[in-house]
Formats: sequence, C-alpha cells, structure tokens
Amino acid sequence: MRRAIGAGYLIQQSPGAEMVGGLEVVLRSPRSVPGGIRVTNTLWQSEGTREDIAEYQSQALAGLKAYAEEHNVDLTQFDVELCRFVVHDVDSMPKLYFLAAQNALECALNMWNRKPPA
Repeated sequence: MRRAIGAGYLIQQSPGAEMVGGLEVVLRSPRSVPGGIRVTNTLWQSEGTREDIAEYQSQALAGLKAYAEEHNVDLTQFDVELCRFVVHDVDSMPKLYFLAAQNALECALNMWNRKPPA
C-alpha cells in the first residue's frame, strides 16, 4: 500500500497576533474504488483525541475540497485522512484549518507524485 503524508501547521506567538493551528493529510492507495475521506480528532504528537474540534474539522474538510477542485485533483483516487490537529484553547481559529488542509494536501500530493531517486 502506498502512502504520502503532508502537514500544514502555523504557530505564531506575536503579542496580540497569536495563532495556532494545523493538521496532517494522509493519502493512501484506496482500499476500494472510489476512495473515501476520513476526518479524525487525533491530536498532534500524541495519542490523544479531542471531542470539541468539529468546527476546525469542518473547515479543514472544506479547504481540502476547495484545493482539490481548484487544482483538478480527483480525491476519489485516494483514501484521504485528515488527522493530528494542533488545537489551542485561545489562539486557534477555524480559518487556519481551511488553509492548513490546503497546504497539507499540496505537500502530500507533491510527495505522491515525486519520482524515486535513481
């Protein structure tokens, strides 16, 4: 089974402009055709989960789909997982996850399409 992982995280700790957010996008060869998209509530660098991140997950999924549509990427050719969210109780905001998912998908696609070194 083939797999490519991309990540998009932003941690900005400037006084008055704090922002924290991000996630990973995992692309896998689909187990069945068409492939599917799964969004989990797993947290960055841990085995933990968090039940109160539905809005962030929703924005991440919207960002993923918007990127795929804009760049003519057929997501049904993969099993896609959005996971390992970075969440801060004060400094996270939904729009960060929209953008992070787009960046993470672009990174994962670049790895998926990269040719192995000779």
